[in-house]
Amino acid sequence: MKILLLLTPALLFSLEPSIASEELPKKSFTYLNLGVTTTASDRFSLIMPDLSLGVRTLSSHHVFDRVVGVVAHPEVQMLYVQGSYLFFPTPSEGFYFGAGITCGLYHMKDSCPLPPTFIYANLPITLGYQFPSKKSFQFIQIQVTPLGTGTISYGIGF
Repeated sequence: MKILLLLTPALLFSLEPSIASEELPKKSFTYLNLGVTTTASDRFSLIMPDLSLGVRTLSSHHVFDRVVGVVAHPEVQMLYVQGSYLFFPTPSEGFYFGAGITCGLYHMKDSCPLPPTFIYANLPITLGYQFPSKKSFQFIQIQVTPLGTGTISYGIGF
């Protein structure tokens, strides 16, 4: 019994530095996303800046992404929220793909026969690459939708 008590403190002291020096990976991060969005319609085709703020929750190979964003152009303005499920073949870094849903307000100048502002929904398909890093998160991604719009963007986490 005395031997066990003498060994136990020695084991605790020897394990303590390795536990203290190990940093736990972040489970989520907030990010700023800067991109370019295109629209394709019968009447016009536009390239517009896209600015969004998002939160990405990491869980090994699976990620849930939530975004609030705005697209602004003199002819078209959009305010949107988006939720996406992303799958990473390697845990939380490297290439990823996924799908989601986007809902928001869409305002068009000279929008006849449509009303000037209306609610819209879309189903974006995402393909991207998240750069491996333990300190800061960065990614680049492309999204396309069945409605013929597309976005290419760069995100940086903080």
